Amino acid sequence: MRWNGFRKASGFKDPSTKDPSKGISSRSDLSTLFNLSGGVDTKVTNEDLVFKMSAIAISGPTTDNNDKLRVFDWKVADPNNLIQKTGVPEKFNFPFILVSPKTLCCDNKNDIYDFNDLKVNKKR
Repeated sequence: MRWNGFRKASGFKDPSTKDPSKGISSRSDLSTLFNLSGGVDTKVTNEDLVFKMSAIAISGPTTDNNDKLRVFDWKVADPNNLIQKTGVPEKFNFPFILVSPKTLCCDNKNDIYDFNDLKVNKKR
């Protein structure tokens, strides 16, 4: 869901290699025809998480698995500060987090989700 192969060699004919706006997670802010559109977040779930009323989410355009993709930064996207941006961060460089009714009600910094620690519990 977060793939964008801009300037990255791949083993298939990836249209985003030359144009970041054509990635699965589009990054039109990096395109020569610059505009502020594209994939801005990802939310995923599975059967186990559904039963827990949970999902895994991330906010911001992708930089996953591609060092050619820079973190979205308003100072770069809007250097003349022409767009009103009240209440949003300057940079969008967030981790995946686990969201659930419990995490939505609290400011819990322990909600960062690490896919390397994924353990599927078949028992309910």
